Amino acid sequence: MGMTWTDFVTDIALERDTLLRAMPLVPATAGGDFRGTLDVAADHVHAFVSANDASMTPEGCVAFLRIRPLLFGIAWKILDRFHEEAFIQAGETPDQSRGFSIKEKRRLARSLVGQPGFLPAEVWEAVALTYDGTALMRHSMVHQSVWVDGADALVGTDSGGGRLRPVTADEQEALVHVALRRVEAAELFTLDTRTEGDLRAQLDRLKGIHKVTLAGAVVLTGVPELTVILAPAPGGGGYVFDTPYVRQRSPFRAAQYCDLVVNFRDMPGVSLRGRLEDAPDRQVLLEPDQPPDWFREISARLKDGPDDGELPVFVNLRRFTQVLSCCGCESATVLGPSKGNDVPLHRFREQAPARCGCEPHGRMLVMGPDGRQRCC
Repeated sequence: MGMTWTDFVTDIALERDTLLRAMPLVPATAGGDFRGTLDVAADHVHAFVSANDASMTPEGCVAFLRIRPLLFGIAWKILDRFHEEAFIQAGETPDQSRGFSIKEKRRLARSLVGQPGFLPAEVWEAVALTYDGTALMRHSMVHQSVWVDGADALVGTDSGGGRLRPVTADEQEALVHVALRRVEAAELFTLDTRTEGDLRAQLDRLKGIHKVTLAGAVVLTGVPELTVILAPAPGGGGYVFDTPYVRQRSPFRAAQYCDLVVNFRDMPGVSLRGRLEDAPDRQVLLEPDQPPDWFREISARLKDGPDDGELPVFVNLRRFTQVLSCCGCESATVLGPSKGNDVPLHRFREQAPARCGCEPHGRMLVMGPDGRQRCC
């Protein structure tokens, strides 16, 4: 019986959690280790880098305990379930009463059947052929006919006793990250530029298996966050964001990606959030309540009632399609669905949901396209 992609993500949650604990992905957004501030009016730059104890990382523990083969098997299971769901959604009929056989899934994978809409064709080809190309090693593991050589490569045998192509330690780790990135894509129904670049990079490490040439591979190594403070433009009428100047003055000029926070000197509590690589390479006149579409989020302090003071609210303009009041009960007011970034701040001020009485602070929740509610 088929699942939805949301069901798939739920179904492999334990396997996903195991892999994330053992070989965590590099986040596609800033984690706070690299932060900088650029005050445009004062032409002042400040950078902050945190130092963490890296004496024993999760990856180091994996190498020390030599459990890569276990993680390889878990990752392969995720890929297997992923392909099964893709084939069902493509209208394929299982060849057995209990579902697809591995043999049939390998045949469909080699035929590139079932490409999800959130994966580009060449990425799907590499993923599908990686699944097919590692199936015999997984079969050898199930039948306990594998071993690890001196370089930690996984070595197995086929049904006739012949030795299979070894899967190197690097390839085993890459397969784990490919599995995790694919779950991420299935959860969000999309791949943004950063995660797609990293997925391509992980697949490039597996090229010896799938033989597909992929362009656009960019390994994520940590994303910095740059806060830019703007003063009103002379004569009013907005705030000038000079992208070439910001990039030139940024302490993270060498970074492929950079999270961007824009604060306004005369508007405390209001921020725009986006990605510096999405900004056009020119001067832009910003209106905080009508940001251009390359900004992803607005944070603002909204009035919830005459006696409640200011309520900080963070609205993700791209992912969230509805804004709910309080706990989302029957008396909650629903705003939405929003259309991209065309929801200026004054609209939220005018339509700020009234509290339903279930939550003393009237917290706002957001609901994404996956149906999950998150607190603002």
